[in-house]
Amino acid sequence: MSYVKGIDVALYEPNIDWVKVRTQEIRFAFIKASQADFNDPKFDSHWAGAKQAGILRGAYHFLDPRVDGNIQAETYLRKAKLEPGDLPPVLDLEELYVKASAIPQNLKGLKSAKASKGSKGAKPVTVPDKVPVVVPNTQMISCTEKWLTKVEAETGRKPIIYSRADFLKEHVSGPGGKPPQWAMNHMIWVANYLDHEIRDNDLPIQPMGWSDWTFWQYSDTGLLDGVTNEDGKTRTGVDLNFYRGTLEELYALAGATMPDVLSGAVLTENAQPKVDAVSAVHSMDVTTPTPISTMKHLVKSGDTLGALALQFHTTVEAIMALNPQITNPNIIKVGDTLNIPHI
Repeated sequence: MSYVKGIDVALYEPNIDWVKVRTQEIRFAFIKASQADFNDPKFDSHWAGAKQAGILRGAYHFLDPRVDGNIQAETYLRKAKLEPGDLPPVLDLEELYVKASAIPQNLKGLKSAKASKGSKGAKPVTVPDKVPVVVPNTQMISCTEKWLTKVEAETGRKPIIYSRADFLKEHVSGPGGKPPQWAMNHMIWVANYLDHEIRDNDLPIQPMGWSDWTFWQYSDTGLLDGVTNEDGKTRTGVDLNFYRGTLEELYALAGATMPDVLSGAVLTENAQPKVDAVSAVHSMDVTTPTPISTMKHLVKSGDTLGALALQFHTTVEAIMALNPQITNPNIIKVGDTLNIPHI
């Protein structure tokens, strides 16, 4: 199965060197634009940076079921000015945590839920002094439908829904767990973290009654060079995602024109690495260095092409040019021997 790697970010990732992120096989990014009736303070800089680095971008809204869905849609639309070549709009459906004192008495007495960084996620955690907001399912469904309908009408694009299988079943369903009638009309971005390193045949939990998942958030603890805390030095955990398809299909989903050569894209045996759009950010006259020798590397658990490129001071495309047996840049197998350029 073909996967393309991506990330999603918000104010929890305050400093991002997007060019550096781009060199680590990251091809798309979903960026938080808004929540309820307010905006994410880091959206503008993240939004501009991703585009400048040649990363496909999409904007998401975190739904608060207590706020009218049309108002939330207007908030999102004012902030997320989608352009041709951007990914479809995204609605984030998950637990919203607030201070216990802010919950009306008739909504208390709730069982624990799941969250990450107080926002996106799919791992059980304890949120001190906070409880998840719960409203009747009919209210959640109505609020969701209003947002989806208005955003689609204004953008002309059908939004993607982000959630977990259990959240959709428990909170976005009618009697007997039956999903809304529009459930099959939207692409699903599913959050499901496994308790082991992702293997070739691993799949996330598919929400029953919804369309087959298209994106998979498989971790919230990824560490990438260029994604740092406020100090600009310490790496901070970032959500990691797969797109279920080829790079060409992802560009088609965005309605974007795919560059001739992308760093980390599959190269044929006779293909020659070329300077891509990211390199052009730094210089309009850059040539790809020619390796003067090669070395052997035995693939270990946790290795990726991006990490190996950084370790050996080379590029993903240069490694792939020497290893035509690699048909998917996102998958290298433990125990394989790779030819590594030695500059």
